[in-house]
Amino acid sequence: MVKTFTGRRGGRTKIPVRRQPLSEVQPEISTATETERTNSNVGEEARGVCEEEITNMVEACEEQRSREEEEGFEVETEGEKNGNEEEDVESSDNTSVEGDDCEVIVEDRAGYKELEPSLRSNDDGDFFEVEVCEDAHFVEAGCEDANAEYDSDDIGHDMWDDEHIPDPLSDNDCEEEDHNRQFNSGSDELLALGKTFNNAGEFKYAVLMYSLKTQYDITFYKSSVDRLGVRCTQHIEEKCPWRVYCSFERGRNKLMVKVFINNHICVRSGYTKLLKSGAIALLWEERLRLNHKIKSQDMVDEIKREHNMIVTLSQCRRAKTLLSRRRKACHEAHFARIWDYQEEVRESNSGSTMEIETIPGPVPGGKQRFHRLYVCFEALKSSWKQSCRPIIGLDAAFMKWDVKGQMLAAVGRDGDNRIFPIAWAVVEVEDNPNWLWFVQLLKTDLGLEDGADITIISDKHKGILAAVHEELPKAEHRMCARHILENWKKTNKDIELERKFWKIARSYTVEDFESNLEALKNYNQGAYDSLQCTQPKTWSRPFFKLGSCCNDNLNNLSESFNRSVREARRKPLLDMLTDVRRQCMVRNAKRALITGRWKMRFTPRSDKEIELNRQKAKECKRYMSTGNLHEVDFNGTGYSVDMEKKTCGCGYWQMNGIPCMHAMCVITTTRLDLNDYVSDYYLTSRWRELYVRGMKPVQGMKLWRRLGRLPVLPPPSRANKGRPHDRARRKGPHESSSNSCKLTRHGRV
Repeated sequence: MVKTFTGRRGGRTKIPVRRQPLSEVQPEISTATETERTNSNVGEEARGVCEEEITNMVEACEEQRSREEEEGFEVETEGEKNGNEEEDVESSDNTSVEGDDCEVIVEDRAGYKELEPSLRSNDDGDFFEVEVCEDAHFVEAGCEDANAEYDSDDIGHDMWDDEHIPDPLSDNDCEEEDHNRQFNSGSDELLALGKTFNNAGEFKYAVLMYSLKTQYDITFYKSSVDRLGVRCTQHIEEKCPWRVYCSFERGRNKLMVKVFINNHICVRSGYTKLLKSGAIALLWEERLRLNHKIKSQDMVDEIKREHNMIVTLSQCRRAKTLLSRRRKACHEAHFARIWDYQEEVRESNSGSTMEIETIPGPVPGGKQRFHRLYVCFEALKSSWKQSCRPIIGLDAAFMKWDVKGQMLAAVGRDGDNRIFPIAWAVVEVEDNPNWLWFVQLLKTDLGLEDGADITIISDKHKGILAAVHEELPKAEHRMCARHILENWKKTNKDIELERKFWKIARSYTVEDFESNLEALKNYNQGAYDSLQCTQPKTWSRPFFKLGSCCNDNLNNLSESFNRSVREARRKPLLDMLTDVRRQCMVRNAKRALITGRWKMRFTPRSDKEIELNRQKAKECKRYMSTGNLHEVDFNGTGYSVDMEKKTCGCGYWQMNGIPCMHAMCVITTTRLDLNDYVSDYYLTSRWRELYVRGMKPVQGMKLWRRLGRLPVLPPPSRANKGRPHDRARRKGPHESSSNSCKLTRHGRV
């Protein structure tokens, strides 16, 4: 019996399906069933046969099955077809009778889903109606993209929430990373009968993890591309029956475990032949990449403690050497193609800027060493200049490869308070010359001139301060209040001081700022004196320049971008640049879809803030005045509102570009048009224009055109300045000890 289903993408369709009555089906046993029973009987009779004969039988059955599939084996008799149909029916419901409500499995080829599992028969009992729902695949995918986009690391929803206290700063490089493998932690789940693997490497990794977790000594007795066999090393001496056989399954196009005898009768030895230098390198690759100073003896001790397995010191040394060679070869291959990558970026994204600086070699015409790199795509800089707010966040993040370096980034903020990456660079170290070079290129790409209309947000790094002061002398430079707080808290550890700090930072008027500062002085004079040294006018809102329509005194936009590219910073140079570019390209493409779906006049977050201020306006009372001036009373305090200049005495409106609750009270009571009093930066049309010009794709390394230029060498390894912390200097015989609790060497040596 053949069931066919057709349908259309919209709406539900009822499809007639003919089912043959069960009474007409003549049950007969098919040839395939007889073969399976014969194989099962042979398996029962062969239980006493040795393991080698069982393996030969399994392999012979696989060869026979592959030959049958190649010849297109089919059963031609009608009775056998009916018997097969009856077996299918009986497998779904053994008690099915004519006119029953058993389930019909519909192949979901076009994305349709069965709405109701039960089928209704018509008057004749021959046709059943199956309801299929609308294909919602694209709708669900779009919703998931939208939800994922709004749940991303883009921080900005709390910018207008003055009651929210930001979380303390954390070192993203020290956070524990969870690298999920394909397999689960349990030994029973690593290997199981019928479990499939994509390739031989995955199966070998599963066998290795099984041996480490169970602490049994096992070895491969067959290892090829499509057939692998593993057994216990005690299969001869102690007759241990444990064995696994995995071979290629043509139906699934994967390797499948065909034989799995999970029964050990031997004793755990604390040693496995699988744990060689290559396996040790696989287990320690990530840890040695993060800290290449781990000693071989420490690896031996850690493997003993973690897995209770014994390895030799020479094995760990060979593993470290193997990993060092791999990393060095990988980095050299990436730096050698850096000129080709630059040309590919310029050709695929016309107008983009990619500058590479190298250090000349000791011999004229010799190979050069990498110094620094800068990338700014045309779609990003043109969109920022046309539709983004004039605010830029600058920050640096450590690279996590063996070659030490740092990533500098410039990030903007769109009309929905979300990050908009502008440019990024890779340098050896975050110092004054590199920041000056980065700001110079950024100034040229964005046309910032002297920075008169630009606001910069950063931490108090000396390189950033000097670069902005030299290249953008008229730009407003805000300091990140959270970095100020972290440094201030080192000597002032009190939760009440932290609350008072945020009141000072979030004041909108000079009077509120001085009042909150006086309250801090009365609470703790020492904390007040130390806070004055941090230059509060650089991180408190009353002293911010108007025009940027942003009250942000946190560098969250840069921190968010650094966190989003955290995994990319673990990879070699070209892979890192590719991942960062792809993330920006995909982010902008998703935002283009989101902005196209949004039908309101203002962006989602600004629309929410406007509605919140409108609700707060219920507590305000307006008093008329001449012209466009109004006085609004809230909780006994009067505020002067100028509707022509779009200002309010509270300072909120002119700082953010969104009417405060006092201005909203005037707008609602006088029936003015709200659209005339909100900044154009929050318009959906402008938000949509920001993501219209997307980044163009860049082809992979294999398709790059070779320019024939001399390859660039990776930067040399940089040792930390000063004496290592774990190696104390040997002091002289008459030199006093630095520790007053220890006896000096005087008189003893």
